[in-house]
Amino acid sequence: MSWHGSDSGKRRSYHHGNLREALIDAALRLIREKGANGFTFAEAARAAGVSPAAPYRHFRDRDALMADVAKRGFDAFTAALIKAWDGGRPTPAAALHRLGVAYLAFARSEPATYVAMFESGLCLADYPDLATASDEAFAVLRHACDMVIATMPPAQRPPALMMALHIWSLSHGVASLFGRGDKARRPLSVDPEELLEAAVLLHYQVKNGALFADLGVLLTMFMAGLAAGAWLTERVWEATVVPALADVALVSTGKFCSPLAPLSLSGRLDEFATVASAREAVVDDPAGTRVGWLGDLNGHLAMEPGIIDRCHAALGALTDLGCHVEPAVIATDLHRVWDAWLVLRHMSVTSSLAMLVDDPGKRELVKPEVLWELDQGLALGAEDVVRASTTRTTLHTAMVALFDRFDVLAIPTAQVWPFDATLHWPRQIGDRAMDTYHRWMEVTLYATFAGLPAISVPVAADERGLPMGMQLIGRPRGDADLLRLAAAYETTLQRVWP
Repeated sequence: MSWHGSDSGKRRSYHHGNLREALIDAALRLIREKGANGFTFAEAARAAGVSPAAPYRHFRDRDALMADVAKRGFDAFTAALIKAWDGGRPTPAAALHRLGVAYLAFARSEPATYVAMFESGLCLADYPDLATASDEAFAVLRHACDMVIATMPPAQRPPALMMALHIWSLSHGVASLFGRGDKARRPLSVDPEELLEAAVLLHYQVKNGALFADLGVLLTMFMAGLAAGAWLTERVWEATVVPALADVALVSTGKFCSPLAPLSLSGRLDEFATVASAREAVVDDPAGTRVGWLGDLNGHLAMEPGIIDRCHAALGALTDLGCHVEPAVIATDLHRVWDAWLVLRHMSVTSSLAMLVDDPGKRELVKPEVLWELDQGLALGAEDVVRASTTRTTLHTAMVALFDRFDVLAIPTAQVWPFDATLHWPRQIGDRAMDTYHRWMEVTLYATFAGLPAISVPVAADERGLPMGMQLIGRPRGDADLLRLAAAYETTLQRVWP
């Protein structure tokens, strides 16, 4: 990007007709060397090679010179944003992402101009042309947010102005701290573009800010989350039930692989793009695969009789395929993991349903378990969520460490056998009371809460003919290998699924 007064730093020859341009070039050089407020009007004149009195022919004072530099910067900035928006094609969300990339690209390629625009301390009311130029740049983002919000369900649409202000603030913060092109740029282990996208995802993951609408809380969560872990920025992913492994057609939904997004994929997995290619891709010899058996987590999980025995038989089938099975232990406090899961569960339920029960008359229509979730969620603060994210990251680290010894982890799919539909939920397993309405299915949280791929495969039914399953858990981004092992296990089943 270039315009008169670019950051090239090249000195121009001039006569009285281009003194204004020479002064702007000089100001940009001095900004780059000394900062927006590190030089005087006289120094700008000397840098331009003219007498101290000469600049007054074009500018009232030093601030007027800076205002002109900043105004030109905003004009170029607006043009860059409009080009990136490209009419919102192919979708408003994709175009909004390009706006963020363009914002950071401008800060990186035009550092002195960016400093003049945002760090010169000018009062916009004193410079109407500058104020107009600044407003025109923001208007591009505001229009983009209007278009993105129009694609959302009406009940989940945040205020457009607030959304635009939040994204502007996030973009400016990332650009100023980590994306600038001068010596003030701070080191960062990920790309600023990924950091910005993660921040925006954090903001609108919580059902478009329905739970934590206060920007200060959001930024506290985000900045603490960067230090504590990556989970505040994750999207929600859904599981899929399929009748047989060969019928899986898996496509990648993550467009970048980043430590800020543990669920992101590093490749497109094109081998699973069609059923035909998937059938070929899952054929593999599992001999030598190391399987870590988690069991009931050393007694942490209450299990109904017979479940562990059926899973042991299934592990025997893996052994027959040439796999090596050994016990495995997750080296972290599992009680803290459960508490962290509850916090993030409260947050998720509240962000989804709180608005639906704002009317007191509607509360009586909601079952008690959900009301309990809502009351717990509304009492949460940013510190609670950050603490939960920290614990989740600890679990992720502990489970990933197991893959130094194992290729796959295994654990039962359920803690109870299928029960009568008239039973609301199991309140006790053996001699252990369930302290929440979801404690009886705690076994299901470990793979997903740690951000690891998992698949459930069937094991032998009990004497009543009731089914049971076993989870196979893979290493991060080990989806394809996990599918291959599951497909090999499927060949050992005594019956063929329709």
